[in-house]
Amino acid sequence: MNFEIIKLNDNQISDIENRLEIYDNHYMSEKLSGDINTGVMYEGELIAGACGCISAFKIFYVSTVYVDEAFKKKGLVVC
Repeated sequence: MNFEIIKLNDNQISDIENRLEIYDNHYMSEKLSGDINTGVMYEGELIAGACGCISAFKIFYVSTVYVDEAFKKKGLVVC
């Protein structure tokens, strides 16, 4: 088998997301159980955050993780 690592284009991203949704709907009797949206405040300003959800199997799907440029590489943990 020869595998190739590629950068996905928009159509391929949609395809992968759709395949995961089809898989989840087939195997999961419950829908996703909840969104998780966590932020980090510093002196009244939002400087970091993580967004995702937890599946019925208690799998944490992360959609977004962001840390403000000024706080990167300083040991800040978002999740």
